[in-house]
Amino acid sequence: RASWSRFGAGIHHIGKTGNRAAAMCDPFSEVVVKNTFICVVAREDSSSPAHERRRASSAGAAPRNTAPIGSPSPRRALQEEVQGAADAVLKAACSLAGAEMLETLLSGPDAAEAAEALADAFAGEAWKVTVHARGCRILSKLLEVGGASDAVSRLVDEVLEESGPSALIMHKFGNTVAVAMMQHGALRHKRRLMAALTCEARRLARHRHACRVVIEALGREELDGHAALVDGLTKSGGEVVKLATHCFGRHVVRKLLSVTGVAPSVLASMRRAPRRLAKDRYGATFIADLSVSAEWREEMAL
Repeated sequence: RASWSRFGAGIHHIGKTGNRAAAMCDPFSEVVVKNTFICVVAREDSSSPAHERRRASSAGAAPRNTAPIGSPSPRRALQEEVQGAADAVLKAACSLAGAEMLETLLSGPDAAEAAEALADAFAGEAWKVTVHARGCRILSKLLEVGGASDAVSRLVDEVLEESGPSALIMHKFGNTVAVAMMQHGALRHKRRLMAALTCEARRLARHRHACRVVIEALGREELDGHAALVDGLTKSGGEVVKLATHCFGRHVVRKLLSVTGVAPSVLASMRRAPRRLAKDRYGATFIADLSVSAEWREEMAL
C-alpha cells in the first residue's frame, strides 16, 4: 500500500510529459496521478522498525468517537435529509409524471395524511407551486382533500400574504387555486377573496382569468359580501350591457341570471339596448344562448 510523504515516503514528480518507463521499472514504486501530475510513490518496507511501531500503536489505540473533519452533526444531517425530501416533492409537483403521481396519492385512502405531508413540504415555496401549470392543480387538490386542516390553511395564508388576493385571482394559473379556495377553503380565505372581488368587480369580470373566480363567487350566496358583489355588477344598467358584449364578461352575465332575485333586473337592463346587443359579435351569441321567452327573442331581433 502506498504511503505519502508524511509517513516518510519519497515522492518524485515526473510531470505530465515525464518518463514513465523509469518509474514502472522500479519494483518498489507506484505511479499515482495527483492533481494532473504523475507521481512516483515509493513503497514502504513492511519489515522496517518504523512500520512495526506504527502498526502496534494503531492496534492499541482507543477508537475515536469524533466525526471526520467536515462531516455534519446528526441534527444538521437530519435537517439536510428533510430539506432534500422537500425539494424532491417540490420538483415532483412541477413535473408531468410527478404531478400525476401526487394527484393519485391525494385520491387514495390516505389522502388526508398525504395532504398534510405535502402541505408541510410546500411550506416556504407555496407561491412557486401556485403559479406553476401543474403545481396549481396539486394545490387545488390539496384544498379539496384537506382545506380545513391547519397545514393546508397555513399554506393558503402564505400564498395570500406573498401575492395578495388580486394578484392570485388574475394569475394565469393562480386563478385555479383561487377557485379551489372559494369551493373548499376556510371561511376567512373566502371572505378575503370576496372582498378583493368586490373592490374591483367590473374590471375583474372582464379579465381573462379573474372572471372564473367572479363566476365561482357569484354562486356562493351564503358568503358575506355576495350582495355587494352583485350590486357592483348590476347597479348600472349600462354595465350589464357592457359585460354582455364582452368576450369574457358575457360568462359573468350568464351566471348572474342564475342568482336568486337578480335575473329580472339583468334582463330589464338588456332590454334597454336590444340593437346594440344584436349587432355585437358577443352580444348576439349571448342572446342566442339565452333560454328566454319568445317575446324577448323577437325584441332582440329588431
